Amino acid sequence: GDSTLEARAGKAYALRAELQRAGLGGVYAETSQMFIKTWADVAVDLLHREASITVVVLRRYLPRLLQTLVAVESQATSSGTSVPSQQEEWVRECIYRPADAFATLRAPNSKAQASTSKADELIGYLIDIEARVQALIQRYGRRLTLVEVRLEELLTANDVESFLLKIGLRPTQETWNHIGKVPEEEMVQPGQLPTLAETEKAVNVYMSKCRDAGIELPALPHMMSISSTDNV
Repeated sequence: GDSTLEARAGKAYALRAELQRAGLGGVYAETSQMFIKTWADVAVDLLHREASITVVVLRRYLPRLLQTLVAVESQATSSGTSVPSQQEEWVRECIYRPADAFATLRAPNSKAQASTSKADELIGYLIDIEARVQALIQRYGRRLTLVEVRLEELLTANDVESFLLKIGLRPTQETWNHIGKVPEEEMVQPGQLPTLAETEKAVNVYMSKCRDAGIELPALPHMMSISSTDNV
């Protein structure tokens, strides 16, 4: 059995108690990739009979996402103690987890492991998330409602409204007040982004190393670029 099950189930038990107290109409939402990394399975196991569960899989062109993650890490590293505490915590929890990397860090080829770069760690992290998503769908697909969307498809107010209505939410004026705004702690300074060509090459090289090592990668739907929105 899974020796971590009981420890990971703590949040699900607490959430179930809160939803029971809230009664009909109670809603809980979580917007974090740590859901799929840590407790998605126990959440579905414990809550699917008592609550309607909708999982939104928000994807972005993977090389473009890698651009942002490399820049965020670079900004956090160069800023030292001036890094905002929330961003520092996000970087520590969501990036520096080499044991979680899906592919090259687990490759039997010691040479591949020795040559793993920080970009490889980030790519491995992102692919690991996708692999976990697909495993969740395969195992629990009948117990949840799945909504898959690309960030590139949420660029206008109409796009956002259609998406929210699709998952049973109606936007308010407060919703519209957030449109187009980026929290200051998440802003990337000019000059810190690697080029898109560089990150596309890094992802393709990573995938090639995995194939050479005999590692089967999950399907990566977000490797398909949506050309009209490549700058997102």
